[in-house]
Amino acid sequence: MEPARSLEHAPATGPAPASQGPTRRWDRRLLRVTQAVAVLLLGAWLALLTFSVLEGHRASSYDDLRAAIRDGDVSAVEVSPGLRGRGSVTVRITWREGWVDHTTTVIEASPRRPVPNWGEVSAVLR
Repeated sequence: MEPARSLEHAPATGPAPASQGPTRRWDRRLLRVTQAVAVLLLGAWLALLTFSVLEGHRASSYDDLRAAIRDGDVSAVEVSPGLRGRGSVTVRITWREGWVDHTTTVIEASPRRPVPNWGEVSAVLR
């Protein structure tokens, strides 16, 4: 007569216990969801970067504008309404150089008028 074998020492043959199956499926689903979220975040970041480069304005100086015009790199210039009469006014100048828009702020002042300190401006035009 053969001694009875206990289940604790039985060889590991056959299918895995039922408790491991759903866990492995859950791990695969979680991995797929994580990868999908990572791809979506990467795509959103690239879209934001592209939009920022194409639609954003780069702060530049009035000398940068003059140099770009001299080199023939400027395709369009837009100037906010300037001085009407006497005094001084802040004028915003925007121009396109290649794919990038540049912006600078200057003060337009009447001749022989003192120019106030209005923060960051790149030039005073008279």
